[in-house]
Amino acid sequence: MTRRVEGAVPPRVHYRLTALGRSLEVPLAALRERAEEHVAEIDAAAGRVD
Repeated sequence: MTRRVEGAVPPRVHYRLTALGRSLEVPLAALRERAEEHVAEIDAAAGRVD
């Protein structure tokens, strides 16, 4: 991630993903898709722990 700060009032900070951060897009999308497919099972398991 890159970070740029502007010396304004109020201060402004801009963030941008680097190529390394952007490379997580595909694996994270796959993880999200899997979680959405199994949300009922995940919720049930969480209920057993609570």
